[in-house]
Amino acid sequence: MNHRPFYFFALSCLLFLWYFLGQPKISQDPPLPPDPHSIMAIGESFASSGDWVVPGGVISINVEVWGGGGAAGGGGGVNKRCGGGGAGGQYAFKTIVVSAGTTYSYTIGNGGAPSGTGAGNVGDDTVFGSSLVVAKGGAGGQPPTTYTGGVGTTASGVGDTIYAGGSGVDGSSSSTVGGGGGGGAGSTGAGGIGVGTTAGTGTSLYGGDGGDGSTTNNATGSNASTTNYGGGGGGGCRNGAGGSGRQGFLRITYDGIAVSISLDTGGSLAFTTLALGTTKDTTSSGIDNTQIVRVDTGPADLEIRSTNFTEGSNTWFLNSGNGTTQVQWQFSKNAGVGWTTFVVADDLYGFEGNVSQGETRPVDFELTMPTSTDSYSQYSTTVTIQASAP
Repeated sequence: MNHRPFYFFALSCLLFLWYFLGQPKISQDPPLPPDPHSIMAIGESFASSGDWVVPGGVISINVEVWGGGGAAGGGGGVNKRCGGGGAGGQYAFKTIVVSAGTTYSYTIGNGGAPSGTGAGNVGDDTVFGSSLVVAKGGAGGQPPTTYTGGVGTTASGVGDTIYAGGSGVDGSSSSTVGGGGGGGAGSTGAGGIGVGTTAGTGTSLYGGDGGDGSTTNNATGSNASTTNYGGGGGGGCRNGAGGSGRQGFLRITYDGIAVSISLDTGGSLAFTTLALGTTKDTTSSGIDNTQIVRVDTGPADLEIRSTNFTEGSNTWFLNSGNGTTQVQWQFSKNAGVGWTTFVVADDLYGFEGNVSQGETRPVDFELTMPTSTDSYSQYSTTVTIQASAP
């Protein structure tokens, strides 16, 4: 997901028009908060192993891991009856202090695989970093004559918070009562424990349901649910195999990257009197009042937009060129070498990407007046420069 928080300042251009245009004003409105910070959490989720790089500006992360569920025991063969359910995988949570650009490897635990009519295999651990956060896989269920379901536990998990997966239900000497698998643990608690052939439910968030045990002679137990993660498999009966456990999961959340910008300049412009159809800019060859944008917290991508010019119910519309009640309103980041026109009101236009913290960028504006107008009263527009995390 790509939710990116941002902060902005607005430049309010106040234009006084009689037959000639008077003096517009650009000011910072509203003022930036003194200590702007991000207000939106960003989450990234992973269901397969890989590497993760800390984004710029991030200083701590919350890591949540779900272990793979255990497989169930099979029925043990002729006259051995039904195996126990596999246990659900653990859940572990930890907050980690990080540095931008650091790479962390992570491994998503597979669900345990059944071994025919024998014991179910344990689910694999889900691990973030060099065992910085670990959710253990669920234990496998046993075949007859042991019959026991895998036991859910918090043992050997690594994190600030650890929840156990649900235990698998014991199998039976009856040929139609395979043990239900345990539910996967979730971020709100331990996984559920089933009853008889009925599997335990997974716990929110993201803990998956276990698989039901077999209710039929010589039948395979059900695999854990593939909706969410970490459920244990259901026990098989006689010649039936146990069900498979469900794989694990990883989720990383962090505060949206803090970015902020401000004006180094005074924030006001005074155009000389302009006749309809004429052009004036803020460069050194014009009114010589270039505005300076500073990235206080970054890096930041900068974008810019403008409203139409308005006076009561009257409007000068932005367009690619001037005309009747329409202006050509432009900006430049290169002292007037290469102007970009605000063609559509309130559309964002790229200004510059990945500007480092502490760096400044100049911005100039150029106005070409309408050829005619409905009103000779005061018009105004608002220009907004917006900063977002790269």
